Amino acid sequence: MFFNKQMLADYFGDLNLYSVVKSGGWTIDYFGDLIKGVYADLNGNSQRDKEDGYGVGLHGVSIPVDAYLDAFDLPITTKNADGLPELSYNTDRMVSAYGKMLALMHTNGGVDFEQGITLEIYYMMQDKFKADENMFLIDIFEVTDKLRHMKSDYGVLPLFKYDEAQQGYYTNAADIYSLLSVTVDTADAEATGAVFEYMAQKSYELTKPAYFEIALKQKYSRTNTDANMYDLILAGLRFNFGFVYSVSIGNVSQLWRNLLDANSDKIASSYASIEKLSKKSLEKLIKKYQEMAEQ
Repeated sequence: MFFNKQMLADYFGDLNLYSVVKSGGWTIDYFGDLIKGVYADLNGNSQRDKEDGYGVGLHGVSIPVDAYLDAFDLPITTKNADGLPELSYNTDRMVSAYGKMLALMHTNGGVDFEQGITLEIYYMMQDKFKADENMFLIDIFEVTDKLRHMKSDYGVLPLFKYDEAQQGYYTNAADIYSLLSVTVDTADAEATGAVFEYMAQKSYELTKPAYFEIALKQKYSRTNTDANMYDLILAGLRFNFGFVYSVSIGNVSQLWRNLLDANSDKIASSYASIEKLSKKSLEKLIKKYQEMAEQ
């Protein structure tokens, strides 16, 4: 979560959000209460529209909606007693967390909600933040390259938690993963696999530190505190089997995108309608991996 430091000061004086994060109080409820009065009629037409200024702009695009699942500690799958993934999505916590997000998007006066799951809306929110129109922006690390030359000073925070009882601040990687394929007629599959492993190891040793330690924490960070926030965010990075393979088990992760965009409170019934198929698809996926492991 990026925030405009000047706008924050204009509305809330010397409020230190870094301290709120460190105290464990950076929750969705705190955030909603904070921004509910942040609004400016920038075009002077006396109507609330997308050309005005808000606390934050929200939408149903996968970035950042998919990250809310981990931010609220809602794994799609967890390991059972045999160490195999099983669906663990349909819980009271999931329904409650979805309700909090739905209320934030559609009833909070400080939120500019734009309907439509499109890249146009996604990029519009970036532009509004860069233009000092919205106080907050929820996005991926990559956007720091666009914010590098932003005139106004900005800071970075982790995604808000479900509540103060939640142990940490969590997030996930965007649904864009590197994938390498090897054709079935490769001359030496073992050697090919070894080379891929070596390249991945060198990427971890060289490329990752160059990006996180030099680019993000030095070139793109305005203060040492922001650099520390990046460490905190990375410490909460999660990879969930059910999220990575969501498409193969009934598109479970996409429920929030579509329902939030439609302002629907039918999260429980919507999941129930696909749960049986998702379970069967997950069983087939696991069986396939077990068969491959036996070859």
